[in-house]
Amino acid sequence: MSNEFTDSLAAYASAADIQASDWQGSGANLTIQTTGGRFGAGAVRSGGTSAAETLARTLPGAGRASRSCGFVVRPISGTLANNSFWIASEASTAHISIGPTAGGVISVYRGDHTTLLGSSSRTLTLGVDYVIEIEFTINDTTGVVKVWIDGVLEINLSAQDTRNGGTSGVVDNYKWLSTNGNWDFSEIYGNNTDGSAPNNGAWINTGPYRIECRRATAAGNYAQFTPLSSTNVSNVDDTHGNDGDTTYNAGTAAGNKDTFQFGSITPTAGTIPAIATHIMARKTEASGITLRAKQRQSGADQNYTTTAGVTIAYRHFTEVKETNPSTSAAFTVSEMRSTSPEFGYERVA
Repeated sequence: MSNEFTDSLAAYASAADIQASDWQGSGANLTIQTTGGRFGAGAVRSGGTSAAETLARTLPGAGRASRSCGFVVRPISGTLANNSFWIASEASTAHISIGPTAGGVISVYRGDHTTLLGSSSRTLTLGVDYVIEIEFTINDTTGVVKVWIDGVLEINLSAQDTRNGGTSGVVDNYKWLSTNGNWDFSEIYGNNTDGSAPNNGAWINTGPYRIECRRATAAGNYAQFTPLSSTNVSNVDDTHGNDGDTTYNAGTAAGNKDTFQFGSITPTAGTIPAIATHIMARKTEASGITLRAKQRQSGADQNYTTTAGVTIAYRHFTEVKETNPSTSAAFTVSEMRSTSPEFGYERVA
């Protein structure tokens, strides 16, 4: 699999919600904007008082010298200069970063806004969304950085020193932040170089992208968990984040499962490189409990492979799928605009 993560950032309600997920968030001024982002579905805002207000992602598997990443950034307020808004690091060593120069031009640096490697022709404007996509290779002499802004290749660097120390010259985490005002981030993905297009590089290589959050809207084939009240779907149709024990479905035995129909995506054409299922759960029993995502299509169930150990505190569990397990092909736009496949969850043990 070459898509490492895909997230609209429209499924969270607070910084604590972020910290209970595969993301890491720190700082009192890291907040959720439930109507932020390009399409008003949600964004994470860095408050811009210090580098502590950071949205971060530890990347799966071993560190790699070559990766790609995409995201949407909107500067809301502050000074549009001398501010790294994306950093690719090895542990705490920042190898490369993107941010505006003193003149506000989007540029690439070695280190955290330290050594200028190259600049684009684009300057930032407050209140405007920018789609940033990056491909890079970390190396002392043959480093590469490509940056697309709104679909245009603005920075194309090769034969660069992109390694800023570190042990192995790899990247194992990303950070998004602002130290000069409020900046919003949304629609983030990360790919490695395994496999084939479109997930073995930046998605811009096959066209512009959009990441949408679909939510449960109607009952599916299974309703075996016990709802706190009303119906199973009414307890999992939250618009954003986690309402704690205000609404929930309880699975009391291994094999209990729920599936749901989901709302339609907006695009009517295109390709779907990956989907990510997103479940929030906690346990009340002393014994170990595992949960997995589930799919039902054409009258057949598909069990997702990752089984999550559920803890006493609520936590988000996600799993990326590049192909539809019901068809062994990529998910299609027509599938994501219909009520089939259904998605849900199953208590495994």
